[in-house]
Amino acid sequence: MIHHKFIRILSVASALVLGIAILPSPACALIFVAQDGPDGTGGFDNNTHGVVSEFNNTGTPLNNSLASGLSGGYGIAVSEPYVYVTNAGTGTIGKYTTSGAVVNPALVSGLQGPTSIAVSGSNLFVVNNTTGTIGEYTTSGDTVNASLITGLGAWAPREIAISGSDLYVT
Repeated sequence: MIHHKFIRILSVASALVLGIAILPSPACALIFVAQDGPDGTGGFDNNTHGVVSEFNNTGTPLNNSLASGLSGGYGIAVSEPYVYVTNAGTGTIGKYTTSGAVVNPALVSGLQGPTSIAVSGSNLFVVNNTTGTIGEYTTSGDTVNASLITGLGAWAPREIAISGSDLYVT
C-alpha cells in the first residue's frame, strides 16, 4: 500500500525527487520527500533550490518546504522527531525537526558526495559516493568511523538501508 503512495507522490512532484523516507505513526504515515529544485532554465541543479516536502499517507501535501535551500538533497532519513538530509553539493548532513525547524544545517561536514543516509538508534550511516565509502556518525554529529566501509569504488555506492544490525548498499 505504501509503495502505491510513492508512485502517486512521484507522479505529482514538481521537482526531481531524490529521496523518500516514511515516519509511521498510529494515525497515519508521514512521507518526507527530498527534491532538487528547478534551476530556472527548465532543468535541475545541485545549487540551493532543493527542498524537503512532507505528505500524509494519501499523498496530500502537508508542507511543501519543510526544509529548503538544500544543495543536492539526495538522501533522507527520519527518526522522530528529526529528519536528516544529505547535501551533496556542500558535503554535509543537515538535521531538522519533523515540524521544519532547523536544528543544524551542517550537523556533519567534510563529506565527499553524500548521496544516501540511514539511521539506526543514535547512529547515522552515510554513503560518500565520490570516495566509495560508508561513514558512521552519531545523530548529534560526532564521527564514529568516517571509513566504516571502504573499497566500494568511486561513484559506486548510491543507496543504503539498514535492518537490525545489517547494512545494505547498492
